Amino acid sequence: MRSTTDIHSLAIWNFREVHPLRLEGTLTWVDRERSLLVVQDAAGAVALQVPASQLNLTPGHRVSIEASNCWPTLPNVPDFPLGASGHELLTSFEGPTNWGTTYIARVRGYVHPPVSGEYRFWIASDDTSELWLGADDNPATARAVAGVATWTKSRELGHLPGQRSPAVFLEAGRRYYIEAVHEQRWSGDHLSVAWEGPGFPAQIISGQNLSPWIEPSGGIVASSGERGKILREYWFNRSVENASLLTAPRPLTSSLALAQPVFRDLGPGTFPSPQRVQPGASRTGESNFTWTEIEGTVEFLARHGDTLELELSAGGSRSRVVVQSWRGPALPRAGGRRIRLQGIGEAAFGHNAERVLGTVWVPEAASIPVLEDSPRSGDVRRVGIAELQAGEANAFRGRAVKLRGRVVAQENGKLTLSDAGSFRGYLSSNGTDWKPLGAPVEIAMGATVEIGLVVNSRSTEKMATAVFDHLDGLPPASTPTSIGGPTQPGAFSRRDGVVTVQGSGHDIWISPDQFYFVHGQLTGAGEITARIAQFETSDPWAKGGLMIRESLAPDAQFVDLVQTGANGACLQWRKTADGSAPLSVNESLLRAPHWLKLARRFATIAVEGERAADFPVGQHVEVIGYVTAERGEISIADASIREVTEESEKPAASVQSRPLVELATVLGPSGNVDRYDLFKTRGVVTFAGEVAGRRYLAIQDQSGAAFVAGAGMAERAQIRLRHFIEVHSNPGWTTPSSDLTASNLFVLGEGVLPVALRHPLEYSLPRRGEASWIELEGIVRSVSTGGLIELRENNELFSVAVLGADAARLQRDIDARVRVRGVIAFPGKDERLLLVPGIEYFEVVDPPAAQPYAQPARGISDLVATTRPDRSLHRTKISGIVTFASPGLLYLQDSSGGARVELASAETAKPGDEIEAVGFPEAAEDRSLVLSNALFRSLGPRLQPPAVAARAEEILSGQLGGRLARIEAVASRARINESDATIELQLDQRIFRASLDGPTKNLPTIPPGSIVSVTGVCVLETALPEWIKVSAGAASILPARLLLRSADDLVVLQKPRAWAVKRTLLAIGVLTAVLVVAFVWIHNLRRRVAQRTAELKATMEKLQRETQTAATLAERNRLAGEIHDSLEQGFSGLILQLDTTAKHSQSPAEVRSGLTLARNMVAFSRNEVRHAVWDLQSPVLEDSDLGTALKKIAGQLAPEAPQTTFSVEGRPRPLSSTTEHHLLRIAQEAIANCVKHAGAKNLHLALVYSETEVVLSVRDDGCGFVPAQVLTGDLGHFGLRSLRGRASKIQSTLRVSSAPGAGTLIEVRVASPAVSTP
Repeated sequence: MRSTTDIHSLAIWNFREVHPLRLEGTLTWVDRERSLLVVQDAAGAVALQVPASQLNLTPGHRVSIEASNCWPTLPNVPDFPLGASGHELLTSFEGPTNWGTTYIARVRGYVHPPVSGEYRFWIASDDTSELWLGADDNPATARAVAGVATWTKSRELGHLPGQRSPAVFLEAGRRYYIEAVHEQRWSGDHLSVAWEGPGFPAQIISGQNLSPWIEPSGGIVASSGERGKILREYWFNRSVENASLLTAPRPLTSSLALAQPVFRDLGPGTFPSPQRVQPGASRTGESNFTWTEIEGTVEFLARHGDTLELELSAGGSRSRVVVQSWRGPALPRAGGRRIRLQGIGEAAFGHNAERVLGTVWVPEAASIPVLEDSPRSGDVRRVGIAELQAGEANAFRGRAVKLRGRVVAQENGKLTLSDAGSFRGYLSSNGTDWKPLGAPVEIAMGATVEIGLVVNSRSTEKMATAVFDHLDGLPPASTPTSIGGPTQPGAFSRRDGVVTVQGSGHDIWISPDQFYFVHGQLTGAGEITARIAQFETSDPWAKGGLMIRESLAPDAQFVDLVQTGANGACLQWRKTADGSAPLSVNESLLRAPHWLKLARRFATIAVEGERAADFPVGQHVEVIGYVTAERGEISIADASIREVTEESEKPAASVQSRPLVELATVLGPSGNVDRYDLFKTRGVVTFAGEVAGRRYLAIQDQSGAAFVAGAGMAERAQIRLRHFIEVHSNPGWTTPSSDLTASNLFVLGEGVLPVALRHPLEYSLPRRGEASWIELEGIVRSVSTGGLIELRENNELFSVAVLGADAARLQRDIDARVRVRGVIAFPGKDERLLLVPGIEYFEVVDPPAAQPYAQPARGISDLVATTRPDRSLHRTKISGIVTFASPGLLYLQDSSGGARVELASAETAKPGDEIEAVGFPEAAEDRSLVLSNALFRSLGPRLQPPAVAARAEEILSGQLGGRLARIEAVASRARINESDATIELQLDQRIFRASLDGPTKNLPTIPPGSIVSVTGVCVLETALPEWIKVSAGAASILPARLLLRSADDLVVLQKPRAWAVKRTLLAIGVLTAVLVVAFVWIHNLRRRVAQRTAELKATMEKLQRETQTAATLAERNRLAGEIHDSLEQGFSGLILQLDTTAKHSQSPAEVRSGLTLARNMVAFSRNEVRHAVWDLQSPVLEDSDLGTALKKIAGQLAPEAPQTTFSVEGRPRPLSSTTEHHLLRIAQEAIANCVKHAGAKNLHLALVYSETEVVLSVRDDGCGFVPAQVLTGDLGHFGLRSLRGRASKIQSTLRVSSAPGAGTLIEVRVASPAVSTP
């Protein structure tokens, strides 16, 4: 072959034929990534797969190429058959077993028959294979004689049809060419070839009858003609659907692989005349890779290194342009301009699998020639006026857009256009803070519409009831109407501002609608607001809420915002009055009560044309121009304007096939799939790679998008971005999932990426648009060390992962406005992640400011009051005095307020320094200002601002948030360590805290009841620490904390007065004496009980067991009653008196604190007395075993609630009486605590006897608690402390496991037999 004409004239290439190549032409492209060269002569162009050593040639030079053979490559196996990964010699015609998972193998050589006669051949393999045999030793005579179409077991002959060849006559003394090709996609790989001949049965062909293949030019195998072996070549990470595809005749659709190529550089030449094409144009085999000139409008532009990547559009079609060596400015201003470039045009698969112009490869460029500043109509995406006005002012700036509207004003050649009206729904939890649901919906309705309340039950027999209050916007002359003729009449009532609406009807969806409508007329713009307090229905998709409707016809256009029965809030709309199904977005987790608002607006925009425009008011026009943003106001400049009719504004219906959408109907739990069904889906790869330890593979066709499970298989098959692949899936064999589970993946060639959808607000809802190729534009707010970007678009935060990008490189783009394209994913319930396939899809629209401190400083209060701090703002500068500093965090105060500054690094400043800080403003939960990811520079030390004297009301109002404040309060208690301290304080009967993070050795002594002055930065807390909640008692919590800068910020103004201390100490002394007497009395009583019990036992030895038991119990009960009626009742009275005294309003705080401590000590003593009584009363063990006793105790203490169960495991055996007694009391205490405090529904006792120990467990499903807070410290729970004491007495281990809301488990493990002391 001596020209590209000879190459392209060969319609089908035979694998066994030899095609020597000798070609001369101009080298137009070198692709080092794919090891590809493109050469063009006078007749056409061809792409050549070459060794890496040949890639140093220069585009534009003339070259000559010679090769001994050439062969069209397969897209997914470009290096077969001429570029194997490796080779080896086999000693028989049998490959290795379990050698790999994804590879292709080719075993070839010569077979030498031992005698003349008829022979038959077999082949066995996993996966597929094909066996070829020649009529002699020439490969060109070989024919396929056997094969495996699926798979077999190792050496399994005759299992499938086609495994055995027909009988062939072979002559002894001659050699015959033989070859097997094998593809492996799963585990369990093997390949073997057997034969049978005259005088011997079927057997693996041994090495003595084989010799390896030798290349004519010198051979892959060194030892020529060596008998006893056969050559095996292999290609790693390659796969095909069937081995027969490797050797099947095929046309040239991509590149040619060359055998032993020789290249000669003939010196500089000239590039050929280009073929002019439009983006997305059809591409035939002859025109593929030819030198091309493309013209179109720039839709996307990004740079990575020296490579510039663009997306051009024309007439609704798109093509990619890659400039390999860009020598121009950092990023040319070409967005939205019509340009022309020259390069290599490579074909790709379009969405319908047709061959189109996919990529134009430009070797180098220093500039981009702009043909037109004004784009053409077919090249520009149409947007709505409301969409422009609802977005950020900078989001569209500089971009070319197309819009339509009605002229409402004209002045000095400038037009003001209005849209046909847009609708938007909002949700709120309080009626003040509103969150939009979805994007604005543009629908052209008449000037006057119907607005009101709607209820539908999705049933012709049952009713649904909605209760509304705080209703605003319902016209006074509203009337109820049944739309669509539901069989059940509706009802409407209004009383004391509460409106109740009852209605029925089969649905508000596909025409005719049926529902009950309480409505009036609205002319022009307006809104309706209500709180849906209650919605009663039996259907999950019944609807109750707000509606704006063009008319009362059942198929009319409408927009509604409704609460559904069980599927949250929903915004739905019908754009055309044809009864078609509406579109919708929903907030699936929302339940009544909540607030709804539905608004109709007319958006306007100013338009300045290329020339003075003269259109009458009321005329409908189409505008194509560039978005400008002056002082936050959006307008259109340099516009071309043409007149259109009102009818032409209606969108045309589109029809598209839906392969992925149809397949999606069987991918969930409701799908009805036969497990033997096999689905084949084709699409272009939009993402393939690993992010945060998880592999993603996304594909998209003309109807939808999906993630493909089995990404590891994609990695082995080396699937990459823009591959056009075929996915084989059998959903019936896999767990139901929203992902497409692949059983096989095959590369068909290069594909064209889909049109990137501009991110709408409804993508913020869960799983909306998952796996779709979309475009985001926003501000880069932060970049993690792992390269994860936080991007804010409007008020939405996205995580963005750019595959292969360097985190340090991305750090330079913080505060830049960027435009990114990628695949949207939802890795977690509330997570949104944009998967960007490479840095070439990361476009910097506006770089960050080179001098961030050059901007004027904003006042803190002004920034909070006059802007929305959570909007997509760039870094903003504030300045002031540092009032608090810790690593990575500063508090800053100016003359108007305070702010929290979260730094981008761990560096910090010193309190008293004046600094300038630039960061992203946000609103904290207390509505104070937070500056995140901030930079700062110090201006030197200054005087600290004076602290503001504060009261509780001022703190709660939030006006002191982040400011330096001084508070006088009473100290309740303090926790002081060497490096930090926390002081609990009381102010105006409210508890709050002050904290010091630093040395505490200079802190003064703070006796409880001291009056102190604390100075620090005031911070409101939304999550309070548990120890404050526990210690609060009857006092309320002040959700605030003072951050102290040093020990000097706390001053003790007054310690507790001496007389108060003396009175308190006297009372405590008296109580202590009482307690000592009580403990002595308890001890003597216990000793008397022991003595009397021993005497009774000695006296009653001869009596019957029943008599002995009765006497013992009677004496114990008498003593227990004596204790209960005397000492315990006395303690209860003392507690009552102490409580009464503590509540006396004239008692000083320090006295009340001492009395509270005394009351707790008396309560402790009363508990000890109760335990003594319990020790004396244990009747259940006197006549039963431990298990029976536990069951009785449970029945006595919890007769009704909670529901109590009991189980015994293992073989019961007696324990020591002391051990059984304490185990019983531990269970008694645990059950009592559960009944009194846990609020449990279920209680379970278990007694487990093992070989070495006995385990008692008490488990409930009650409210739970934090064990660390009740088992330790001065706040410890008396009951649980008693449990620990009893467990220690019998040398057992006690475990208490609990958490708020998770119930409680108390478990005791005691050795068996136990050795304990009473």
